[in-house]
Amino acid sequence: MESNPAKVSDHQDLGTSDIINTAGVYGTLTVGTSPVEIKVGGSAQANRKLVTLDNTSNATLYWGYNNSISTSAYAGRIFKDQQAWWGVGPGVSIWVVAGSGGNSTHISEGA
Repeated sequence: MESNPAKVSDHQDLGTSDIINTAGVYGTLTVGTSPVEIKVGGSAQANRKLVTLDNTSNATLYWGYNNSISTSAYAGRIFKDQQAWWGVGPGVSIWVVAGSGGNSTHISEGA
């Protein structure tokens, strides 16, 4: 927990900060024709605030907020050599899927 999440400047401007306070985790994720959640290991990092994905494959990836996404029903696309990142709160999951199997990505989570 942050010791000073809110602050007031010398000019009486109120400010807050919500930053990554612990070391992040990173790894790889293989994306195929079945939706897969973006997380490093078996569960999402506790209190994560940031999720990133680098599409190092040749495929277009499709992302969404649940495991019912498909290549025709999705929130957005991540093309070859693109990076996507999401600011997330507790319990928020990001899922990805592709039109073919065996697509390599690099992912990270920060809390």
